[in-house]
Amino acid sequence: MMGYLDDMTSRRSASVEAFVATLPGERLRVKLEQVRDPLPFAAHLVARDDVAVIAEFKRASPSAGPIAPFANPVVQARAYVAGGAACISCLTEPEDFKGSFDDLSAISRAVKVPVLAKDFTVSGEQLALYRAFGADACLIIVGQVGDRLPSFIELAVRIGLAPVVEVHDGDELATALGAHAPLIAVNARDLQTFTVDLEGTHELIGAAKASGATVIAASGIASRADVERAAAAGADAVLVGESLMRAADPQAAVTALTGVPRRREPHRTGIKMCGFTDPAEAVLAAETGVDAIGVVFAQGSPRQVTPEQAAGIFQVLPRGVRRVGVFADDPLERIDAVVGASGIDSVQLHGDESPLFCSQVGRPVIRSIRVAPGEPLPLVQMHAYDQSVVSFLVDTRTGSDVPGEQGGTGVVLDWSALAPLPAGIPIVLAGGLTPENVGEAIRTLRPAAVDVSSGIE
Repeated sequence: MMGYLDDMTSRRSASVEAFVATLPGERLRVKLEQVRDPLPFAAHLVARDDVAVIAEFKRASPSAGPIAPFANPVVQARAYVAGGAACISCLTEPEDFKGSFDDLSAISRAVKVPVLAKDFTVSGEQLALYRAFGADACLIIVGQVGDRLPSFIELAVRIGLAPVVEVHDGDELATALGAHAPLIAVNARDLQTFTVDLEGTHELIGAAKASGATVIAASGIASRADVERAAAAGADAVLVGESLMRAADPQAAVTALTGVPRRREPHRTGIKMCGFTDPAEAVLAAETGVDAIGVVFAQGSPRQVTPEQAAGIFQVLPRGVRRVGVFADDPLERIDAVVGASGIDSVQLHGDESPLFCSQVGRPVIRSIRVAPGEPLPLVQMHAYDQSVVSFLVDTRTGSDVPGEQGGTGVVLDWSALAPLPAGIPIVLAGGLTPENVGEAIRTLRPAAVDVSSGIE
């Protein structure tokens, strides 16, 4: 017997295909060129210490029927933002939720916070439509796309969308974690049967949070007490729709949900080790607790490996260890080819790559910058990359540096000149870190992660 999600997938495939047929390819290309730059969805969720509210615009749902069929998307979205919403979610499915791409476009133009396109994503063309109509993020449902999840995530990132991966049970969470989804939405509602399991949801939120993902409680939220329970489970954000759409004063309704403190997690600095050429050494590092393993593809490096060698290293790593490929001034075509052949999760760039170039890489980007001893971080330069990288690797610039020089220097940074690190900018600290000095570096700067290579050889 076909469940709701199966039925919707079939119907949405047909309706998206029909909509695309009304939008000539040239018009879609122009819309993609003219739409505003994407806003950083994930950063807005974790920019403050309280649980972020993602306020949703939807006129109807299959479980509740008509909710607010004549609501104005611009008026509603502006009220949400005035009430303190960190982001807006907009339904674009036209039959059961009475949404549209026009609603998405109107909201995107009306507010200055990121907008999530909420729909049943069935194709790459649909992802392009989301971005063309102003979305900054998109929903991808594991129960719908299954083992195609990694390709959907990759395409979303390439288009400029933050992929929000929705899960309902432990198996789907395992699939999301296996695809290294950075944003996970836990839905208490089974989309095949519409049954709701709030207690099971809280367990999944905790498990997703333990993986390091940014976690959204995506259903069953109607009151401040619900937000507090989600926060206690580990949620970074809540997505609220029906109760806000029914509220007489949506601005006040949002405000009533804000200000709930996020659960404080003990600060743990991640560890990345780079320059591996031997699978056995990489496995040993992973078993000692290293979070990310890097291999070098930069041409001319003494540690350079082939895509086949990298695949051999990555295939034996435990699940959950991130796989990073290091490049320097390589063309996109080579990066794409290496990514496809080796199984890279993230790309680290050490050349003169521009923000536009970084945004076109089909994997999360770590951008390397160099700072001379005693100098502060180049924040203006870094902010130019706000929309195109997930973190910065900070290394030491030495007197022998020349433009285009690549690779690590092995020279210790002046940590006091960098402290305190700016909030909201994930920093991977490099530069001459050794077992003897890494503890002091972490205590001084509390970076998101440390990157070690020559200091442990």
